[in-house]
Amino acid sequence: MTIGTPIALGSANAASGSLTLNLTTTADSPAGATIVVFIASGNTATINSVTDVAGNTYTAGNSLSSGSTKQNIYYCINALALLTGGTITGTWAAATGSKMLGATSVSGVLGKDQEPVGTTGTGTAPAITSDVLGLSGEIIFAQAVAVGGAGDAFTEDAAFTTAGSAANGSAMHWAYKASADLFPVAYGPSLGTSRVWGAKMLALKGAAVVPPGSKGAATTPKFGIFCSGDEYLRLGRNLGVQYQRMNVNNTAGANIGSDQAAAIRDLGIGINLILNNAATTPSSPPADIPTYQSQVAAILDNIRPDLVNIQIEIDAGVFYQSQATAAATATAYLAQLKAAADVCHSTGAYVGQNRHYLIGDSGISSSGTNFAYWNYLWGLGDHSPGNAADVFKAVGLIGPSQGVDGTDARDQVPDAANPTRGIFATAGQADRLTQLTLVNLLLSGLKATGIDYINVHAFWYFNDFSLKQDAVQWVIDTVGLPAMTNAWGQRDRDPQTTRAMYAAARKLRMNWLFWYSVYQKKAQDPGDEDGDLTILGTALRDAVNPQAWMIGRSASASYAIGGLAPAPPPSAPP
Repeated sequence: MTIGTPIALGSANAASGSLTLNLTTTADSPAGATIVVFIASGNTATINSVTDVAGNTYTAGNSLSSGSTKQNIYYCINALALLTGGTITGTWAAATGSKMLGATSVSGVLGKDQEPVGTTGTGTAPAITSDVLGLSGEIIFAQAVAVGGAGDAFTEDAAFTTAGSAANGSAMHWAYKASADLFPVAYGPSLGTSRVWGAKMLALKGAAVVPPGSKGAATTPKFGIFCSGDEYLRLGRNLGVQYQRMNVNNTAGANIGSDQAAAIRDLGIGINLILNNAATTPSSPPADIPTYQSQVAAILDNIRPDLVNIQIEIDAGVFYQSQATAAATATAYLAQLKAAADVCHSTGAYVGQNRHYLIGDSGISSSGTNFAYWNYLWGLGDHSPGNAADVFKAVGLIGPSQGVDGTDARDQVPDAANPTRGIFATAGQADRLTQLTLVNLLLSGLKATGIDYINVHAFWYFNDFSLKQDAVQWVIDTVGLPAMTNAWGQRDRDPQTTRAMYAAARKLRMNWLFWYSVYQKKAQDPGDEDGDLTILGTALRDAVNPQAWMIGRSASASYAIGGLAPAPPPSAPP
């Protein structure tokens, strides 16, 4: 459930000295919604409380004094229903004049994320900025008071939506903004006349609801590895793979990859084709979509792959540092992915082309999966002592070397001992915050592109397998598509890890499983430089269902590179 659009409940003001001010509501606030009340007055008395006729209990923010006014924001989460014609009452410690009150109702709020320290000043530019947000999709309420500013012109911050105003001697304005990412939010309206001013802000996080699960009976994945030379073809033969993954540059012409594809096909093995926008590494998504689609169509018709993926790890640094913002990167990549899906499925401009290729995304990186799931778990908790187990679990998901430049990422996020620590907020960690924001944006937009599979990359280095498995499952459930992975591996040399990982892939119902088999990388290798199996490769081979090894293979096929013929399937494991 996402946060809804705020509903204005009305405003009130009074000049006569009294202890209270009543606001009569002009709209319904349903049960379970959050009511936010904005209050301000002359500086002669303390604001004591906010109550309503429904019996709701309101939490006070930190009172702010600016010149001759006091101001505050009160809120009640999961409130009882307050219907039209109801009453919200502000109460002061002593009779005071120039009182102002306003209220809004919003659904889908789980709790408060933060209340930044209020700001005061003199001039025409009230300003306040939040800290790094705890979750994407939060709603931020802002309040600006201009002392003696009743009747003055007021220009709302263009990034915010005006929610209401009230004036009596001074002027109070309140507004809101829904944030799609985690970056600090700045509020800066303009006053028509220079005044003493005060500004407050309240950030509320959305109600976290576990999405429908894809869990079910374990399945047997289609099994494959990387392929970039003779040794990988030999390794694939020795592992008994059904498919091999190959990368091509979609700007290099229709015949790119023909020889490599032929060598794979000669073994009777299927192809997972990765289409990148550059020769050796991925690059920014293309600006010319029609030209890109023509390139994709020509390569597909030449190689005729069994499965297509568009680029590699869009949340990797080569992407998230190449666009102005995480939102711009997500928008550009999702447009590229939809364009490729239209070619693969003969939809959009390619209706009637009779192409039917399966397609997945670039793959959410292993670290991106960890950060996003940590962020989800952290947002679920109230971070109280009773919630310590969930908080510990959340921080435990982040590996010790996943910060920028190998720093300990666990020191860059809040935990049970440091609940107010910012999320990747220290100098030099901006890339990780951008990555986290980008992953959250991608997860919300991948399904709408029309692809067939969500691609999750995962490298195991935890003693607690259930934690990483839960993270991958959460990504799958959040997107709501069948799952695959074309980068799956382990960071240790223990065959028990290998067997447990394959079992996890089955439980996660991975439709395609491509083992990370590149030499001298972070993951451990199932084969040596000659393509012979290591102890991990033997464990992986023995874990895979032997009856599935030969799917797509031909016993009479010749081996195009090195003159090898396909090896017979190994005997069934005990």
